[in-house]
Amino acid sequence: MLRRNVRLRKEYLYRKNLEGDERKLYEKKRKISEALQGSTDSLTPSCFLVTRHEIQIKKEMRNMSEQYPHLNFEHFTTQMGKRVMNILKHIFPVPKLDSKRMVTFSNESDYISLRNHVYDKGGGPKSIELKEIGPRFELRLYQGIQKYWTGTASKAEHSLIVCLETLQSP
Repeated sequence: MLRRNVRLRKEYLYRKNLEGDERKLYEKKRKISEALQGSTDSLTPSCFLVTRHEIQIKKEMRNMSEQYPHLNFEHFTTQMGKRVMNILKHIFPVPKLDSKRMVTFSNESDYISLRNHVYDKGGGPKSIELKEIGPRFELRLYQGIQKYWTGTASKAEHSLIVCLETLQSP
């Protein structure tokens, strides 16, 4: 009877630890999602993004660095892309020069891939090791709004509304 209780206790602690890890991962995802959907002041453009294809890498995931990240934007060349890039750029504070964290936003056919990386100059001055950390996201612009102030009342002009169909996770 004692062995059975010990085994059940170990299994209980193991399951509780897994539940805690899943909760931490969910909280990280929610924090990033809420920050991306947050609106700026009324004079600048704002947008709503929908997260799809949230990819989990539990084994490789480490604790996320608290440093302010350097931002890398790829393929934001259109007028709307530049506006979205401007919005995403103002979500994050200005990083210090010695910060080793980097967030990459890559635009591929209207899907924005978000990746978190930490880099290290290990071997020499020209060799850089790039390690992926944290959750990955696939974002899609749901609604872009250009807000402006007209004398007595505020008015919102919808510059882009894209209806989304339900997307399946890979």
